[in-house]
Amino acid sequence: MGGMDTTFPPRPEVADLDEVVDELIAYDAAILREAAPVTTVHAPSTPGMPTEFTD
Repeated sequence: MGGMDTTFPPRPEVADLDEVVDELIAYDAAILREAAPVTTVHAPSTPGMPTEFTD
């Protein structure tokens, strides 16, 4: 990124969307891993991306 302060503001009005998305994906992936064992995953072709959303 460069040029940015290393300390993050408490609640920036405009957040880095890529960072937010990455955090949400990692958060959801962690929940999915805890909620469902890997053996129950039907098609783990894309790790961290649930395939149940595509009908």
